This record gives sequence, C-alpha cells and structure tokens, in this order.
Amino acid sequence: MTSSVLPHTRISKTVVASFAILMMLLALPMLASPAVAETSPLGVYGYVRDSANNPVVGASVLVWIVTPTNHLRTTTDSDGYYTVVFPMANWTMGNTITVTATSGLGTSLPNETTITDNPMEIWVDYSTAIPEFGSLMGALVAAVLVAVVAVVAIGTRRQRA
Repeated sequence: MTSSVLPHTRISKTVVASFAILMMLLALPMLASPAVAETSPLGVYGYVRDSANNPVVGASVLVWIVTPTNHLRTTTDSDGYYTVVFPMANWTMGNTITVTATSGLGTSLPNETTITDNPMEIWVDYSTAIPEFGSLMGALVAAVLVAVVAVVAIGTRRQRA
C-alpha cells in the first residue's frame, strides 16, 4: 500500500508548533489586561456597632473605593445600619474599599477589604478603652485613675517616713 498524500497538503510539525506558540503569545496581552469596570452599580451596606455590640445611631459613615478614588458618605439609622450605592463604571472586582465611621465615640479604625461581591457587606466596630465611654473619654478616665493612684501612693509613702 502506498500513501497518496499530496506534498502541498503536508504540514510539518515545526509549522504547527510555531503557529501554536504564536497564538499563545498573541493571547498573553489579553490575559494581562487590567480589569474592566463593572457595568452595574455597587451596593455597600453594613452595621456600625460599639464595643458592647450596640448599634451606633447617627454615625457618619465614609465608604471609599481606593482606586479609582471615589467615595460616598451616609448616616446610620436607628439600628446602626447604613447603605450606599456607587454608580456604574466607578469600581472593579478586586478594588480596595475602606469604611470608617465617625460619631460621639470618635472615629473608628478603618475596615479595609477587597471588593469580591456585589453587594458588599462591611461592618464597622468601635473598640474603646471603656465601653461605656468613647475612646477619648476612656483615655481621660484612665489618665485620671492613674493620677489618683499616683497621688495615693506618694501620700502613703510620705506618711511612713
């Protein structure tokens, strides 16, 4: 038996391999391209709680998408709940988002995370030195207590001498 393959229809392994490598190289820029902006609004919601897990009513909440820089501000309701909606094309999956709250308790530490879902739930918790007071008031109370202990210790030491 003889093969009847025409010479011009034969493709060498080198040509096939070269073509495959060329296609892979052309596909690389598509894989490395930056994320495309989402085409839907991004909702961010959550609760602001104090260190005793009570809702913080009327806290000013700043929700900030780090890159591209974009922020929205809102206020918590009677349950400590907040919600904001970023318009289309202002965010992408993987962006960093930061939420902070400011109230009579002071300013919370920022809660920073990566956008992985839409909508995003991000809670903000205050950590205070004394739960019944804000962080500034807690620091003042602690300073007064230290001063009282120091005065008592010095007075006790002088009476012994």
